[in-house]
Amino acid sequence: MEEPKDTAKAKTVCPYATASGVVFVPAPIDMPPQYQPSAGHNDATAPFNVHALLESFQEASKLQLEAFKEDFEKTNNSKLDALQQRVEAVEEDNEDLREQVKTLKEEGENRDQEIAALKSERVVLRGRVAELERGHEDIHGWLSDVSVFQPILYKLTNCLLF
Repeated sequence: MEEPKDTAKAKTVCPYATASGVVFVPAPIDMPPQYQPSAGHNDATAPFNVHALLESFQEASKLQLEAFKEDFEKTNNSKLDALQQRVEAVEEDNEDLREQVKTLKEEGENRDQEIAALKSERVVLRGRVAELERGHEDIHGWLSDVSVFQPILYKLTNCLLF
């Protein structure tokens, strides 16, 4: 059996010696019978089984896809678990903060009641101070009015001395 002779000629596409590349040359139109798929010779090349090749690629890609899915699910599950733990921690902190706010509100209400009681007590004390100041002014007014008491004091002192 003879190999068919290559009649294709290659031409330099680029004038530069350092340039490299691939040149595709079309196959000859008339193929010798031993290389034709329908030749039926025992030593002829078997037709290329595309379906078997595609099935092997599909099986390999299915295995890769399943491995990727498993890895993806593991990664996502671990991320989801971490996120759920963080959410639980935040919810616990939030509950603690709600309790603190409730306690502070109660303390604020108690202090408001204490302030109201102290304000009413202050009003009562101011009333008493005003009464005492009026009484003090009355006493001071009586004592400062010596002209009224002077004749009485004079008579008293004379009676006591004689």
